[in-house]
Amino acid sequence: MGDPPSPPAARLRRRLLLILGLGLAVTIGVVTGVVVATGGNDAPDYVGSPPPVRLIAPPFALVDESGDIVTSDDLLGRVVLLTFLSTNCRAQCPPTASTIRVAMAELTADERAEVVAIAISIDPEFDDAEAATDFLDERRLTGAMSYLVGTVEQLDPVWEDYGVLSSVDTGSSDNHSVPVRIFDRDGVWVASLRSGDDLSADNLVHDVREALDS
Repeated sequence: MGDPPSPPAARLRRRLLLILGLGLAVTIGVVTGVVVATGGNDAPDYVGSPPPVRLIAPPFALVDESGDIVTSDDLLGRVVLLTFLSTNCRAQCPPTASTIRVAMAELTADERAEVVAIAISIDPEFDDAEAATDFLDERRLTGAMSYLVGTVEQLDPVWEDYGVLSSVDTGSSDNHSVPVRIFDRDGVWVASLRSGDDLSADNLVHDVREALDS
């Protein structure tokens, strides 16, 4: 059996330190000019914040709203639009999901065939297959985005690997990380957009197309 979950305060401190460390790595990458998005003249011109150079998506294997297992390896070869959501969230999650829906609809059919949108649960107390299915249906995202769910034990390593703050960490469905990250066909993280900052359907479409063309 695995180790028991950390106490809430310890979990929160550990996650905040991880997120701060990831943010520092991004800043260092920008300052030193080694970020993928700010390379030579032929480098993609992303609107979203550039992550550290050549940061590969950490592996995962989770179940989607239909009960199918989705792994990070399954996504290689396509551009991935990844976010973290709660079906019980009434703050940033609904507008983030709506923005993704609009962006996916604005892509051409050929582009959509090469792009996959994924939401990973940030709130397993409320997120199960049924809730995820209802969430996608209500926001007209069925068929356009998959919603991956699991237990705290299954999801906690994913949250840690991706440097996100979960609702388990904060104790609130409305208080958690809601990044929208774009990974290229090789699984390299190339851009990140945030609600209330640079997240818009137009910016998402732009950065997805940059990743498709890279």
